[in-house]
Amino acid sequence: MPPRRCGCNGGSAEGQRDEIAARDRADSSRAASPLVVAPDAAVIDTSSLTIDGVVDRIIQQLVRKGLPIHAQTATARPQRMNPYYWLGYTLSRLLAQVFFDFASGIANACSKADR
Repeated sequence: MPPRRCGCNGGSAEGQRDEIAARDRADSSRAASPLVVAPDAAVIDTSSLTIDGVVDRIIQQLVRKGLPIHAQTATARPQRMNPYYWLGYTLSRLLAQVFFDFASGIANACSKADR
């Protein structure tokens, strides 16, 4: 019986970049509804931006197009979080932490199995 292979790439950043590039090529060259940038789209390169930087760029684009900006959006004020939202947020972070700890354990097991 051949050895069982794990469905992981060892977690290398280069391997992940290659997978993403291959997926993007396949998505943009498929015959049925290929993935293309809309002619009127505002493309924002977020690779070197923080989340606040992305939000600032989006607001700049909206202002350039003359679209109304809500006053709360333009000025970041700390707001009290809805308790239900807080509960969902906290539980989802906890589940994500547990899942990713579990997933990293699987990736480690895969890399040990490949040795």
